[in-house]
Amino acid sequence: MDFFREGCSSRIFEGEEAVVEVARSKKIRQPLNGLVQGPDAKGRFFLEAPESNKRLLFYGGVPGEQAVVRRGRKGRRGEQGDLLEVLQPASARRYPPCRHFGVCGGCTLQHLPEAYALHLKSEPHYEMLRRFAPEAELLPPVPSPRSFAYRTKVELTFMEQPDGTTSLGFHRRGRFDRGVDVGRCWLSPLPSSLLSGLRQWMKRWGLKGWNPRSHQGDLRYLIYRYSFFTQSDLLALVVNGHSELSGDCREHLAAVLRREGVSGALVISQTSVAGAVVPDETSPLYGPQLLTERLGELRFELGWQSFFQVNPPAYERLLETMSCWRLTSPGKRVLDLFCGVGSIGLSLYRTGDRLIGVELVEQAVRDAKENASRNGIEAEFEVRTAEDWDKFETDLLILDPPRSGCHPRLVERLAKEAPAAELLYVSCNPHRLTEELPQLSARYRLVRAQAFDFFPQTHHCELLLQFVRREA
Repeated sequence: MDFFREGCSSRIFEGEEAVVEVARSKKIRQPLNGLVQGPDAKGRFFLEAPESNKRLLFYGGVPGEQAVVRRGRKGRRGEQGDLLEVLQPASARRYPPCRHFGVCGGCTLQHLPEAYALHLKSEPHYEMLRRFAPEAELLPPVPSPRSFAYRTKVELTFMEQPDGTTSLGFHRRGRFDRGVDVGRCWLSPLPSSLLSGLRQWMKRWGLKGWNPRSHQGDLRYLIYRYSFFTQSDLLALVVNGHSELSGDCREHLAAVLRREGVSGALVISQTSVAGAVVPDETSPLYGPQLLTERLGELRFELGWQSFFQVNPPAYERLLETMSCWRLTSPGKRVLDLFCGVGSIGLSLYRTGDRLIGVELVEQAVRDAKENASRNGIEAEFEVRTAEDWDKFETDLLILDPPRSGCHPRLVERLAKEAPAAELLYVSCNPHRLTEELPQLSARYRLVRAQAFDFFPQTHHCELLLQFVRREA
């Protein structure tokens, strides 16, 4: 079965374009035929390359298939490749609904049923935990309530292409300077007609997308937020601060967005050439500039840059589980490190608790204070790094670090002092967690763990762990 050619001529065209670029600078080697294994931590499948004793890594495979893979750039951990043909398709394989799959840098597992994909990406973490703590209870992974259109926040890029046209979509896989012009993103409720309207507006006013090499262009990013609770949305357009949108241009933009039913919109000016949103000035275009979202009985107000889990229905399942697991009785001390806008600590709050949240991002701390007040909860939130926090007198400790994990100083302190009788740890990078577990186990015993699928169609999953302090 030719995986790329079956029903999708545009995908093989885009793939061949990338191959031509490689062929100009490197000698093309013969494709490798072999048995598919994986996936690895990044959602890549692989074939064993006998002559190099390294893996030939690629996306879009299914374990146990016989496949032909094009050979490409060599790396420290293996060789990058592209799936050319599946000789013996696995019964689990399905046709991915998105026509950009395999080229866009977003989804990696759309070609697999959600239940099977969740098993593939969670089982390596469960196996690691079985080796680490065989006595711990490992509960079945929890699927997302939504398989598609679940992301309530999505960021698209306007990018100038080599032929002078502008793409509106995501980065091509593995490229910072090439974009994929997206007709529809299956992970977001963002309407495809809205993207069409923006392209027409852009063409009408002769606006160009950003060129990441020359650092020139008019338009940078499109940020779209949606609330499942109120079914309203907020759109932020990030423009080059050195380009000026006339009054008529802005009025036309507002008319296009209103026609598409967008609840509120704003324009962000940015002069920084950084490959991320670094706002200089923000100006409302029209409508409300905040969205309301709900988690259980709690309500949260979100601006265009507020940090919040992008899959609230799946996040609710994790919070409900944490609440059920909680062993600490009400009226105790609760310390929420990496608290963000306070969603976990506030959700686990019990009457009489003394809740303290710690977060490095100042805006998130302001949001957390407002969220606590809005929901009638007394809590303290401070702007500090978790590793520099020095008030560890607590009964329940909550950890929800970023993908880089906890700072070594923090892990060392927890292993040495074991300040809390109970520890609830939410890991968005279980591979990083593997490096921390040996130290934590010196004073904490893993009771149970469970994986949660916050990001269907991708290789990411969250891991919730409950620890209790070992008796001295």
